[in-house]
Amino acid sequence: VRTLRMNECDIDDKVGGLLAEALQENRALRIFSLNRNRLGPAGLLKFAEALKKNTSLTKLDLSQNPLGDAGAEHLAEGLRQSRALSCLDLQVAQIGDEGAKALASALTEAKLRELHLRDNRIGDVGANHLASALTRMEVAQRLKSNLNYTSAPRPLVHPLDPITGAAERTPALKSRNASPNLKPGALHEREDAKHLAGKF
Repeated sequence: VRTLRMNECDIDDKVGGLLAEALQENRALRIFSLNRNRLGPAGLLKFAEALKKNTSLTKLDLSQNPLGDAGAEHLAEGLRQSRALSCLDLQVAQIGDEGAKALASALTEAKLRELHLRDNRIGDVGANHLASALTRMEVAQRLKSNLNYTSAPRPLVHPLDPITGAAERTPALKSRNASPNLKPGALHEREDAKHLAGKF
């Protein structure tokens, strides 16, 4: 199995942890999508460990999960040692400035080419940290981080200006745009998730 989509499976931290543990030793999976589940910071601890050890996974989709800043911080630790991951989707994941700061600190060490951060809670502080990291990056190809919203009555626009400037100053950065949300997959049962954790 090279592609596994377990979207909208009601996967929580416990089941997600089992999947992450299986991922540590897997050498075949390239794309793993877990969007629209219930993964939080506790589950992301396991995924951080998986990213450190896995050598085949190139794309991980954790969008539309309640990861929060703590979850982003855990992922950042895994990204620093990840040898294969090139695309990370964290859209609509309740990530704020602290989470953005943690991810920014890992970007210069990670091998990411795409980072999706659409519709999070990143403001001026987080955007500036991301922009600063981009100016030091050599391997990034695209940053998909616009359309961030906060609880304010209007979307934040000017925090993206530093990122635009960073894109212009970073030769390796090809483009910056928003991507649509990925369509949910066909698996819907938690028992399927538990079963697959022992199979792939």
